[in-house]
Formats: sequence, C-alpha cells, structure tokens
Amino acid sequence: MLSTFFSSFPRNVSRLLATMLGIANCLPSFAQDSQRIFSQDRESNDAFKLSKESLDRSPPNPWLLDAPPRLARLIDRGNVRIVGDQAAVDAAGRTALTIFTFSLEYRMRFRMSELPRDKAGTRSMQIAVSYFEVKSDVFHKVLLSNRFQPLKPWESALLQHEFDHVAISTDPRMFAILRSLNGTKATLMRSLEAGIKVTDAWAKDEIETSVKELQQAVESLVRHYYVELDRVSSNGLVAIEDRNRFFLDLFSEENLARNQFAYFEQAQKNLKAIEVEDLQKHYGLP
Repeated sequence: MLSTFFSSFPRNVSRLLATMLGIANCLPSFAQDSQRIFSQDRESNDAFKLSKESLDRSPPNPWLLDAPPRLARLIDRGNVRIVGDQAAVDAAGRTALTIFTFSLEYRMRFRMSELPRDKAGTRSMQIAVSYFEVKSDVFHKVLLSNRFQPLKPWESALLQHEFDHVAISTDPRMFAILRSLNGTKATLMRSLEAGIKVTDAWAKDEIETSVKELQQAVESLVRHYYVELDRVSSNGLVAIEDRNRFFLDLFSEENLARNQFAYFEQAQKNLKAIEVEDLQKHYGLP
C-alpha cells in the first residue's frame, strides 16, 4: 500500500487516519471455524506509484555515486532515485519534491465464526486473525528542476533538505511501528448485509482493510512530520533551531502518546528496542 508525498514547500497537514486493531485470545466455543494461511503483498494505487521495479527503470543519477557516507546509507535504505522532472516540479509549484511510498508484506492466519443473530435477525461474523513474517520497505524519488545544476550538489541546502525528508521516512522507529503488526492477534467484527457470501476471499478483503488502516496511519504521520520539517526550516532555507531535539522527538513514545497515535501501545515494545545512538547516527546528529 503505498502513499505519496510532496515535500519542500508548505502543504496542509494531513489528519491522522487510524483505528485500533482489536486484540482477542480465542473464539467462542460454539463457533464453527475455517482456518487458512495466506501471504499478502500490499502496494498502493495512489497518484504516484513507486516500486522497486519502477525505480530501477530510472537511470541512476551520477551524484549518487559521490554521496557522503551518511547520505549513502539513506540512499540505500530508502531505495532513493534522483530524477530531473521539470514538469512535475512546475506542476507542484516547487523547485524540488520528494515522493515516498511503502510496501508491506505479511502472512496471516485466520478463523471465521458466525455469531448468534441479534434481535433484529442481523447476521454477524467474527474474524480472528494473526499476522506473521511481516516485512516492510520504502521507496523514494527526489524530483528536481532541470535548472538545478550546482557544482557541489551535496553541499547545496536544497538537496540536504530533501534528504532530511528521506531520513524521516526511513526512520527506524517508523519501521518499528509498521512491523509491530508482526505477531499481532486481532478480532474483526463484521455485520453482514443481505446477500453477502462469507468466503475466504471476503475475509481476506476485510483483513486487508484493517491492515490498510495501520499503514495509512503511519503514512499520515510521516506526512505530518514532512510538513513540520518544512515549517521549522522554512523549506530548507534556514537551519533548524534545535536539530537534535527536532529529529529525536519524531516517532518518539512521548510524541506518539501526546498525539494519541492509535497504534502506540501495539508498537511500544518495538520502539523501546531502538537506541538513541542509532537515531543520532541515522540523522547525522552529534
């Protein structure tokens, strides 16, 4: 499932989109179960579709060969391509913009149980699902005006600003939140309208919808932080007043709790495992 985001110039802050996955230990004893194991690969259908295949079709920019070590790590971790695209930046009214997209792969095991009808005779299904072998990745394109031809590109404030965006969308804590789906057990309750056939395909669609909510929540969080970066740096024109504090606060437990991020408790264990030193290295902080 993918999302895209334009950076460098101000945009309205996207609202966080999320709902909690319910946790369940078991199904009622009267339920008749069907259990299946599926592998699911998810990618988005948003306006800009990025994947490893599409990125590989973009010829590598020669600048990438001379990137300093920290940025070289970001380029590798974020599957980054730098592309001259005058039409795209002109359409966005910008000099540069960064597009990111996530992929999320997982396997799932689920059981379906029909619950007793309510007084109105409405049928309901309970889907108990567990997720495992969760993998996630992120892909980027940094789009630049063809007029941007600096002699020393990696010393330019514009390119450094774009890679601050890339750093946000490759933050280890972001991946920790996405991968917190691994090992999760959830119960999905669904009322059935007349004529709906309960099949494995139907259950997979319902499960897919619930996973999409997690990914949309993380995507919205990254968009929000992209906008905050543009705000505090005046779109890369000024130095961030407290760079260390700004980047360490992103995706922090305190920040997520303060903003009532819906998947905070689910991700908390994964977040605690990330060392401050790793974050400082990721962002090039002292």
